[in-house]
Amino acid sequence: MSTYLNLFVTRKYGGEGNAEEKTQFIKVGAAFPHKNGEGFGIEVTEGISVSGSLVALPPQDKENENGNRSNGRKSK
Repeated sequence: MSTYLNLFVTRKYGGEGNAEEKTQFIKVGAAFPHKNGEGFGIEVTEGISVSGSLVALPPQDKENENGNRSNGRKSK
């Protein structure tokens, strides 16, 4: 398991006409587990305004140079 989790906000795009709706994950910070094992410390990247839902995911090799990731799965 990773020693931290990346924090993302999500943005839906596509879905017009016959296009499949997709979700873009925009990295806004990281969550680090507390030393006592309970809870996480959250660090939001300086200068970023965050609103909406946050998603915490382990790091992946597929993140682009901005730390963002996209998936091709249908969103609910």
